[in-house]
Amino acid sequence: MRVAATLCACALLVVAPARASASGQRQLARAKKLLEQFKDRAALRALQRARRARGNSRRLRAEIWMYIGIANYNLLKQRAAGRAFRRALRANRGVQLPGSVSPKIRALWQRIEASLPKVKAPPVKPPPVKPPPVKPPVKPPVQPPPDNTNNGGTNNTSNSKPKGNLDPVASGALLDDKDTGGSSINWPAWIAAGVALGAAGAAIGVGLSAKSEAEKAADLEKTYEAAEVSHAKATERALITNIMIGVAGAAAVTSAIFFIVRGRRARTGDSAKGSVPRLVSAGVSPTRGGALLGLSGRLW
Repeated sequence: MRVAATLCACALLVVAPARASASGQRQLARAKKLLEQFKDRAALRALQRARRARGNSRRLRAEIWMYIGIANYNLLKQRAAGRAFRRALRANRGVQLPGSVSPKIRALWQRIEASLPKVKAPPVKPPPVKPPPVKPPVKPPVQPPPDNTNNGGTNNTSNSKPKGNLDPVASGALLDDKDTGGSSINWPAWIAAGVALGAAGAAIGVGLSAKSEAEKAADLEKTYEAAEVSHAKATERALITNIMIGVAGAAAVTSAIFFIVRGRRARTGDSAKGSVPRLVSAGVSPTRGGALLGLSGRLW
């Protein structure tokens, strides 16, 4: 149940930014309908909510600022309308006014658009030149060592060691299959759970910081440069928040898999242990009268 609750929480954290972006689009559509009904103040409130929504794209932000300028101009706030038009054009120079606006609004838009510097196209970089492939050096063939076993007609076997005649008791060899079970603590699962918890905490902290920067960028009393700096910080921290959310989700799933696999392995091992005798060690030692067989064992 705890694993299922963790997975559900991670899924909600991942879905939250997408829902915020959809909320911005819904508020913009509502503001357009209110402007058509000449409800400029209600439309401006809906546009402010759309502007504060997280996850808005650059094109959507430009369109929101454009309609904020239209609503302000209808409310006889020409300076606020000019500032909103300037922000819209700086966010996206390709945004266009709707055809139903008045000629005065279009004249103000064109005047602000003409005052902005023209965007220069980035220079085209030449394609990188790849170096020619380098062939590896050819290694000489390795010759086998000379055979010195028969030197001068005599067979030199004095230093050769017999194979397959080792005393297991004297050499200390054991035939016991030792229990290789590790620690009783499921370290991989707990480490993954810790990573998930840390990533979730970091995502919450960075997300709150991104929200604060977004609110600073939305302040109409600030200059355009300060608003752009705050908006860039908010976008960067929102991206970090999404990455932390993905890391937390992956770590939570990994931790759940480790817990499940370890639990099944423990149950299988307990059922496999029973009254099966296991050989600890065995060996043969030569004596004068024959040989001595050593055998020891234990029962689990």
